[in-house]
Amino acid sequence: GPSEGGITIASTGNHTNYINFADSTSGVARYAGMIEYAHSIDQMVFRTNSLERIKIDNAGHAIIGGGVTLGNGQTYSAANTLDGGISFNGDTASANALDDYEEGVYQPTLTGSTSGSATMRADYGYLAYTKIGRLVTVTGRWETTGGHNIVGNVIMSLPFAQTGSLTAQAETGVGTMSLNRTGTNFDQTNLFQTVTFPGESQLYIYYQPSGTGNEAIVQGSQLDSAFEGYINHTFIAENQ
Repeated sequence: GPSEGGITIASTGNHTNYINFADSTSGVARYAGMIEYAHSIDQMVFRTNSLERIKIDNAGHAIIGGGVTLGNGQTYSAANTLDGGISFNGDTASANALDDYEEGVYQPTLTGSTSGSATMRADYGYLAYTKIGRLVTVTGRWETTGGHNIVGNVIMSLPFAQTGSLTAQAETGVGTMSLNRTGTNFDQTNLFQTVTFPGESQLYIYYQPSGTGNEAIVQGSQLDSAFEGYINHTFIAENQ
């Protein structure tokens, strides 16, 4: 005989099927427990005490409304899911929901505000990024090779655009960069500020010239034909 068996509930493509567990024959007690499958969107829902507890969408994402308790007794509570994000401690504001996590590497470009560019050295042309919600941090070491023809402000690209939707300059991204092998000694320092302005997907490298109270942006003419640096830069990404 067959080595496997089961139960199949057949339906058309736009119907929803249910398996109900009833406490009585009236009211919500008729479906105190329920397994529901919506064929139109390929989504499964589990209910207890007549309320939705777990939802699994057609991409395999599980939404658990009451939180999760691990075998060691530790409970992680995410009370609500809002617009595809997770909200904590009963917060119902969509703006406060954690709606994204991403990490990876990207290939930055170095260009001049007027013209020109630099070529990244093999194996030194990638930076890592981590995106938690809208907060992005870029880190790593980079190095150029073969000369450059950068004219004007030195500009490095970012993996996402900086937000321009917050109040005043609150959205400005900032960080630090160690810049080595420069043609100008920059008053014996190689530590610089990195700045991203609202609505842009690039950063500028800032320093303060000796004897002045003003800031300046590193220019292509101040760099050797090949130069390198280490970066840690954080900014708030625009809504995706």
